[in-house]
Amino acid sequence: MNTVPSKLSIARQQLNIDEQAKYDVTMFLRNIVDGVLVEWGKPTGQRRRLSLFLEFNFPFVDKKVQKILMERHPQSNLASTLLKQNPWYPIHAYLFAEQYGWIALGEQNTISSLFPLPEMTDWIFVKDLVWFSSLLAAVGGAIIEQIRIAPTDSKWGKRLQAWRLDCDRLQKTPKQWLEGTSELKFVRAFNKTNDVKITPIAGQENSRRRKVFSKWTSCWQAELRYLEHDMKLRLNIKGGQEVNRLDLSAPKVSTI
Repeated sequence: MNTVPSKLSIARQQLNIDEQAKYDVTMFLRNIVDGVLVEWGKPTGQRRRLSLFLEFNFPFVDKKVQKILMERHPQSNLASTLLKQNPWYPIHAYLFAEQYGWIALGEQNTISSLFPLPEMTDWIFVKDLVWFSSLLAAVGGAIIEQIRIAPTDSKWGKRLQAWRLDCDRLQKTPKQWLEGTSELKFVRAFNKTNDVKITPIAGQENSRRRKVFSKWTSCWQAELRYLEHDMKLRLNIKGGQEVNRLDLSAPKVSTI
C-alpha cells in the first residue's frame, strides 16, 4: 500500500496550515479591536484604574501617525467613494503597521504566527504603496520614540506611557496616577509624609487620547465587523479555495 502522500494532499495540508495561521492573526487583531471598543464604551466610574486608554496601541494617537491616517479617513473631503463604503480600511492598515513596528524592534511575541503577515498585507502594498509605507515609517518612529524616552523627558504623557509598558517590573507608582483615588492615603501612610504632589496629567492624557479616538470610533467598529466576517470566511475555506480580498483602490489623495 502506497503511504507516500500525494502532491495534492501535501498542498492541502499546507493550505490548512497557512489558513490557520491567518485565522490566528485575524483573531488576534479582532481581540485587540474588541478590547479597545469595550474600554472606550465604559463610563468614567467603570474604567480600568491606573491605566491609559490605548496604552498598548499608543502609536495610534501619535500626531504624525494621525496626520497620515487622516488622509484615508472616510469622512475626508478627498476620500473616494470606495473608501467611504469601507471605513474599516485605515484601521485595518494601522493594526498591521503596528504589528510590523513591534516585530521590527524584536517584539516577535506580539503575534505567535508571524509568517502570514506579508501575504495578508501584500494587497495593501499593491493598492496603496506610498501611503502604507508612510504609515509604517510613522508607526515605527512612534514606537521607537516611546521606547527610547528619557526618565527626565518633559512630556509627562510619554513618561506615563513608559511606566505602563514597564509596570510589571517596576514597583513605584508615579504620583501622576493618584489624582482622585484612594491610593493617595495609602501612599502618604507608606511614605510617612504628606508632601505627595497630585497632578492631573494622567487624566489629561486619557482625555487627549479619547478625543483623538472619537474621530475614529465608527471606523474601529467597522474594522471589528470586517475582522469577524474574515474569521468566518477562513473557517469555511475548503480545498484550494482562497479568500477573496476586497479590490480596494487607493483613495485619490495627494501622497506624502
